[in-house]
Amino acid sequence: MRRILRIMMIVLALCAILAQKGIGQYFSRIYIPDNELQSRIWQIKMYGNDIIASVDEVGSSGLSAFIKRIDTEGEIINEKEIKGYLGFYDLLELRNDTIFIANYEYNESDSTIYWKWAMMNINGDKIAEYKYKVIHLSHVGATKLGYNIPKPYGITLVNNNELILWGEGLDNRMQNVNQDGIQIPFRSVFLRVGLDGEQKGDIF
Repeated sequence: MRRILRIMMIVLALCAILAQKGIGQYFSRIYIPDNELQSRIWQIKMYGNDIIASVDEVGSSGLSAFIKRIDTEGEIINEKEIKGYLGFYDLLELRNDTIFIANYEYNESDSTIYWKWAMMNINGDKIAEYKYKVIHLSHVGATKLGYNIPKPYGITLVNNNELILWGEGLDNRMQNVNQDGIQIPFRSVFLRVGLDGEQKGDIF
């Protein structure tokens, strides 16, 4: 019994010593003041020693979306309010010095849901923006949509020249919500595009 206890104590001592030589954890202070509404940091990407964060907080017209660059001390180096992208949540990617964000948009003038994405530089200044028709509300009946509006959930950078927007929503290949008594399927949705905005194929 004593031998077993001695072995256990040696093992615990070795674990304690080795733990001191392990990979340390790094903590950074990020403080976003909560004005009238709750601020939320949705996603962060490392940029050198800094952090690029997608944030919802009070802006020029109520709750707005921001891109913020934050240093290792938690201080904001720069921030940019991003119009038209409130709630882009996890739709943030970073490659080299380029930020990619995406969202969806409802256009009342043509009753159409669009997916859109934008490229920005590291300071949040917009380089380019593109949007694509996803579904016309008359195809499914506006009152039947609810949460079935096709929403993009993520961006996948395919290579240096293309990306995929992906999400889920209604299948707009059928013309109304109850064709022959069959409910329109709820499906995964993918859209592959070039960084020049060229659509590489139909939405599928």
